[in-house]
This record gives sequence, structure tokens and C-alpha cells, in this order.
Amino acid sequence: MPLETTLPLPFAPYLVAGIGTVEGYDGPTYLVRVPSGAVHGVTSPSGTPSAELAAAEIAYALAHPPVFVVPVPAAVTRRQLLQWLNAAPRGITRAALSAALAGNEVALIDLQEAAEFQRTHPLVATLAAQLGIDADTAFREAALL
Repeated sequence: MPLETTLPLPFAPYLVAGIGTVEGYDGPTYLVRVPSGAVHGVTSPSGTPSAELAAAEIAYALAHPPVFVVPVPAAVTRRQLLQWLNAAPRGITRAALSAALAGNEVALIDLQEAAEFQRTHPLVATLAAQLGIDADTAFREAALL
């Protein structure tokens, strides 16, 4: 008795009005060819792409893109932090940093002698509070310098 097998039918692309043509699925992702000709992967919010849900799911996914949070570096170099603090619009100088830490000799030594600054070091929290800056933003941006 011969073994019968069923081959999957080829995918039939379909138009999603105002968005593009769904040309296939890759797991939970719609593969959508947009008018420019580029193909974009759009993850199905339900996890199961279907022709019946495509318009609503693709519109929802496009209106609610995933948020990618840039991680906060564990450390930045002295040069990176000082350049970030001094850059416009902040304009915070070394003299202003020393004035913010006046009377705290240990913090002044840390500020003046550190080769790098650890995000979790108490000096960073002290400076952020004294200068009215967000330490996480400072480290993310300073790491790029």
C-alpha cells in the first residue's frame, strides 16, 4: 500500500489595504512587502498570523512598536564624563564640580583622581543630585563620546 503525503500548498500573498502585501509568515511574524518594495517583518500580537486578523494586527503592531531601552553602561571614563558634563547646554566645568562637592574631601579626591566612574558609585548619585542631572542619561550619552 503506497504512503500518501500531503505537501503544503504554496502561500497565496494577499493585500492589506493601506499597508502592503503579506507575502508569507515566519513563525509569529507577517512578512509584509510595503509600497517601497521593502519587506518588513511585523510580529503578530496574537502570536498566530492569519489573513482574517492581518489588517488589525499589522495596524496595531505598527502603532505600538516595541520599545528598545538602551542599557546604562556600568562605567564611563573620566574624559567621557567630564566632556559630557561640559558640553552644551550643561556647561558644567571642573570648578563647578569642585564647588558642588566643597567640604566633602573624599568625594573631591574621587572626582579628581578616578580614571573611570562606576555608575553605582555613591559619588555619581551625589553629583547627579547636586547638579540636577539624570545619571543614567549621563552615562548613556557619555559612553558615546
